[in-house]
Order: sequence, then structure tokens, then C-alpha cells
Amino acid sequence: MGEERYIKYGGMRFRANADERKINEFVANLPPGKKESMFSVVSELQRQGMIFIEPGQFSSVDDEMIPYME
Repeated sequence: MGEERYIKYGGMRFRANADERKINEFVANLPPGKKESMFSVVSELQRQGMIFIEPGQFSSVDDEMIPYME
């Protein structure tokens, strides 16, 4: 908890404010309409204070794809 991570498909840096297990349980229990997009899930997590999105800290580069980029 507290280490910086990136939301893989959004490239936003965030810090977890809750235990990973609690976050996973929260997401699993979201109604289907709130799990339709990564944006919806992240918005709910942020609204509940379970994560903190670092303002202005994002990257659109997927590190796993760097070897394949020209």
C-alpha cells in the first residue's frame, strides 16, 4: 500500500489508500453498470477514497510494448 502504480490502459499514476484485497473486493461488488469501463471503476475507487490519482502524472506508453515500437 502507498507505492506508486499505473493504471495500465489509462497511464495514470495512482497511489492505493486501501489494502489491495479491499480494493479487489470493492471492485468485484460494484454493480455491472459501474464496471463497464476502466474510467467508471477508477472513478468509483477515487470517489470512495481507495486510490489517489496523481494530478498531471500520466503516460500513454505501455512499457511492455517499447521493444516493438519504432
